[in-house]
Amino acid sequence: MKTLGRPCFLIVIICLFSVTFLRYEDRFNTLNAGPAPNLDADITLSQPPPTQSAYAFATIACQEDMLPLIQTLTHSLTRHHASIYPILVLIPSKWISEPTLETPLNAIQVLGGHIRTVPDHTCARAKLSLWNMKEYDKIVYIQPHSVVTHPIGHLFTLPESVATLPSSGPMIIQPSTKVYEGLLSTADERLPTVDDSIAWYFADKEEGLRHVPGVLKISDATLSKPSTSSAAHQKILERTTSIVQFDPQVLPHRIYQSLRDDWDRYYHPRWFEAWHALFRDADKLVMDSAGASSSTYDESSAVVSSDASASRQSTSIESQDDFYKRGWATPNRAADVCSTINTATDLEFPIKNKFSVLLSTYEPERQLYLVKMIKHFAKSQMVDTIYVTWHNPKKPIEQSLLDLEKSLDVPVKFLHQQTDSLNNRFNPIPSLRTSSVYIVDDDIVLPIKDIEFAFAAWQLNQNSILGHFPRAHTYDPATQKAHYQISGFNKRSHYTMVLTKSMFVKSDFLWLYTCAFDERVHAYVDTRLNCEDIAFNMLVTGTTGRSPLVVNATAIWDYGASDGISRLDGHMGERDECVARLIEVVGSRGPGKPLMTEVLKKHTALWGEFAHLPFHRASWDSWVS
Repeated sequence: MKTLGRPCFLIVIICLFSVTFLRYEDRFNTLNAGPAPNLDADITLSQPPPTQSAYAFATIACQEDMLPLIQTLTHSLTRHHASIYPILVLIPSKWISEPTLETPLNAIQVLGGHIRTVPDHTCARAKLSLWNMKEYDKIVYIQPHSVVTHPIGHLFTLPESVATLPSSGPMIIQPSTKVYEGLLSTADERLPTVDDSIAWYFADKEEGLRHVPGVLKISDATLSKPSTSSAAHQKILERTTSIVQFDPQVLPHRIYQSLRDDWDRYYHPRWFEAWHALFRDADKLVMDSAGASSSTYDESSAVVSSDASASRQSTSIESQDDFYKRGWATPNRAADVCSTINTATDLEFPIKNKFSVLLSTYEPERQLYLVKMIKHFAKSQMVDTIYVTWHNPKKPIEQSLLDLEKSLDVPVKFLHQQTDSLNNRFNPIPSLRTSSVYIVDDDIVLPIKDIEFAFAAWQLNQNSILGHFPRAHTYDPATQKAHYQISGFNKRSHYTMVLTKSMFVKSDFLWLYTCAFDERVHAYVDTRLNCEDIAFNMLVTGTTGRSPLVVNATAIWDYGASDGISRLDGHMGERDECVARLIEVVGSRGPGKPLMTEVLKKHTALWGEFAHLPFHRASWDSWVS
């Protein structure tokens, strides 16, 4: 009996723990009344509150670049609540007469929003006016940089709740003339912000300073990566989260303008993908409504016609959209690729002391040389996996290539693309395990020791692109003209970017380029068959605020220099145009303030210097492996 006592005791403890965990999980499921969020599943609408009172959701946009956020938030609310509760969107009154804002404001209404205008000079104080909307019994205010992942109708049954710092979360507002006048009086005391005034007013009130439940804030450092918590905790977290709120420092629709060395503290792939999936779905709904009848604002004096060609737009730079997307053959490519990625498991990258090779190839006549290159990279003990992006969708991969890994110590995976796009070279890879990828063309060869040295250097500079082919550019905001030039032929040269012909980069940027970058960039690259390397530099530098870095090598052989794209007539002029156009799209921070110029001012090291690099133009016949 003594020998059975301890096992029986352990079994009892395990059973009690399992029952406790299941009850704990079920408690949160009941609280949020729904399963884990699935953006592709049918939405179960929350039941209206028990009374027939008037309720509404509300949000505010005072800057034009918030409109994509407003559209996505509106769409997420509509998916869960249809037309049960109105969605009020407060905007400055001057926006009604702005031609460039006509389409995004129409899009908000197509997605279920109701436009309300506020005087231009009081937009920052528009939040106070919510307490004066006495036609509603309760209003749930949600920050524009949020999405709703579960039905939240139950919030209307809760008492008035104002967060300790109102800018940090949603609010449950009970309109009242007394409260409204008190808030106005407090705001007139010249407190720094409206949120300070709200917090000050409610600080000594019984009904104030409560946090709204079910809000997940991405700025919480403990939530910045899926790997920081157990799978069980992640599951509970998703089921108990009703509202996901992104940090204003790193927003999902323009992470490439963050300029933050700690950007990954505010980046969570699961929720960034949730936002972008909603954004793409909202954009499709707006496109499908292009032929619908004209829409009108809530105010009878503000009528906006719906233009079929303009309804496709979803940003505030409408006049550029058709220019970039004209003739674009693969508009659904990114959405198709991103739908194959499980952001809960595919973007963790647990291996830190090795790297993966990402080799791009297109021409079938280079197959013999491709085998030599794969065998060359397989010699490195630091290579985890060799991925070959097979860009030619019409050319099957020969069995001899597929069998190649049988003779090697390193796995070799072929990624056969279904579309012909230069953007495919940066697609996220579900099986990728390393935190770094070495991206290389199929005609560039370096000694293994130099590649491994570059990897060691990158490990000390993980927010930078690090490679071997430097280039430089200049840009004049006044003329919007750019100049692109090759670096490296002088004894000491400057550079502002590093080509993707041979470079190390953080694996996270594959997903960010494909799934979170402005789709006009993808369209421009596809229609011009050029410039994906410039765009990738702008993504990384704009996100991290860190300059690219060039590292030396004992030798660099370029076997495609005699017949590559850079040898074509007009190539340099095309690159000038690329820089100017891409800065126009991803670098705009207002008139005359391109992103790359801001980075140059912020980090003088961007104008890096390097000694002459040992480039060698060579023929394949001269390569002795």
